[in-house]
Amino acid sequence: MMKVSETGNVKSLAAEIARLENVGKISQNTGLCILLVGLDKASPLSPTMHNAAYGGMGEDILYIRAATDDLKGRVGEMRSLGARFRGASVGIPYKQDIMQYLDSVDETSRAIGAVNTVVNRNGKLYGYNSDWTGAEKAIGEKAKWDDIKSATLVGAGGAGMAIAYMLRRRGIRVTVYNRTPDRAEKVAAALGVANGGGLAGLEKAKPSDLIVNATSVGSKLGGHVGESLVPEEVLRKSKAAFDAVYLPRDTKFLEQAKAAGLTVVHGDRMLLFQAVTQVELFTGRKAPVDTMEKALNDYLRSIS
Repeated sequence: MMKVSETGNVKSLAAEIARLENVGKISQNTGLCILLVGLDKASPLSPTMHNAAYGGMGEDILYIRAATDDLKGRVGEMRSLGARFRGASVGIPYKQDIMQYLDSVDETSRAIGAVNTVVNRNGKLYGYNSDWTGAEKAIGEKAKWDDIKSATLVGAGGAGMAIAYMLRRRGIRVTVYNRTPDRAEKVAAALGVANGGGLAGLEKAKPSDLIVNATSVGSKLGGHVGESLVPEEVLRKSKAAFDAVYLPRDTKFLEQAKAAGLTVVHGDRMLLFQAVTQVELFTGRKAPVDTMEKALNDYLRSIS
């Protein structure tokens, strides 16, 4: 399994691949999967899971972090790799903007308004979304869906849109809040959920069974470690809390939720399940879930 330090911010994808070949990390036949995120947003957790999976499957594939501030240029670089390019995981801040550069986007991703997975098939790039199923499986592990009739969702970015879609699909009443009220209004209208407006509205939020943080607040990758947007009095009115943030695993939001007696769902479970779907899309084979889970847990323990 490759070291998770391979790589981070990458100016030239071709140059980085050439470097990896020159030092013997990969051959010219090695398939490539890319973590496509903004500068300094490249978490080591995804390559840890993906590369463990490909190693366990006997696949000659390397998953690399290739953070960039040039989305259009990076998509062009991925296309230039030809059949060697298997696909990409798409993260902050590109889940919506990536759609304009793809050849096709599936119906669910269009309904959500965001793509987190790109698959190369015969030179055509196809967009999918595995965030919503990842969140659904993660929440379903700990909480009873029959007990969740309403949800407060904080964050209307790519992850928030996928979670809103999933909750609405399950018939749950969702109210979305966002840092910019206009964005909350737009997403609420597009996905058929209630608009809570800006974050200030959280102080007066109605009680709900589930509270979700789908923002980067609390994340080591977002620059807001140790912070939470959800007032503690709002938490005390709920039953369960889910944080899409996965690094650190125990965010202030989840610590406060646990102290208030709520069932808590960690973001690394969503990360695992959405990655499982990606591996299967990239390879056309069943993913070794246990192998991926062990690699993820081992890494989290190593940094705890």
